[in-house]
Amino acid sequence: CDQTDIDKDTFLHTMSFDAYQPWKAIFTGAQLNQEFPYELRYAGDVIIKIEKAIHDAAQANKNGDTYWFNYFKNTGLPEKILNDNFYDSYKKYNLGTKNNQGETLIHDTLGKIALRTTLFCLAACEVSFIKSECEHKKIDLWIHNIIPKYEENNLINPIRHMFTSFKKYLGIQSTAKFAQMIPCLTIEIPDPENQRTEMLRWMRGRSFPSWERMSLIWDKLFDGGDYTLAIHYGAVRFLQYLLNDLRDHAIPTFFKDEAEIVAIFQEYPNWQKHHENGFTKWKEARDSG
Repeated sequence: CDQTDIDKDTFLHTMSFDAYQPWKAIFTGAQLNQEFPYELRYAGDVIIKIEKAIHDAAQANKNGDTYWFNYFKNTGLPEKILNDNFYDSYKKYNLGTKNNQGETLIHDTLGKIALRTTLFCLAACEVSFIKSECEHKKIDLWIHNIIPKYEENNLINPIRHMFTSFKKYLGIQSTAKFAQMIPCLTIEIPDPENQRTEMLRWMRGRSFPSWERMSLIWDKLFDGGDYTLAIHYGAVRFLQYLLNDLRDHAIPTFFKDEAEIVAIFQEYPNWQKHHENGFTKWKEARDSG
């Protein structure tokens, strides 16, 4: 759609939530598994609450409710993400229109809301996993360690973080030497230069090892690992895809440049701290109930 013609339906779609409630179904189904960690119910409660508010807003909009937008106040999102200024601006200028400074509202707010909401939900999941002791400490691949950042003006992306952690755990400094240790699916004696090139391509974040390939890596280098390695790799892939998509498609519509995107990723520790406090209160309420 036109960048300056964002209507209500586009707003709901841009928030990346369907009109149904898939996360409610996922968490409800997962809880039927006896091995599902009790602590993950906290993340479920957080995410389902956000999803329900967005679902209710979509339904209200579909039913012609003039005040459909107010349903977003039930997400439980902190004011830093969804604040009163945004509601006031929306009501006064509507999405996609220009305010009296000539700025388009969607440029200033919508992209940031969507990204911060995503990071907020990821932080809820990470805190739940940490509290449940489903940890893989020896490799140290928690989400807060793979958030995109700059080092000496160079962007360090999530998948590069992951392989750097692997190298550190294995005591290897050379990327070429590490690449030679990576097992292949079809070639018994792979070419070292091809392996190095492949590894560099992965670390740039524009291609990914297949799940089957990662399984071979875990088997060979980490004695098989456990399911938390798969969870971490899933988080790496998600964050890398998200970063790539934002850089490729959200500039300049939602963000002015890559640095602004990375700066919002760097707010992640705030959401992690928020959920550490939230989890404590959640557990106290559960224990006392």
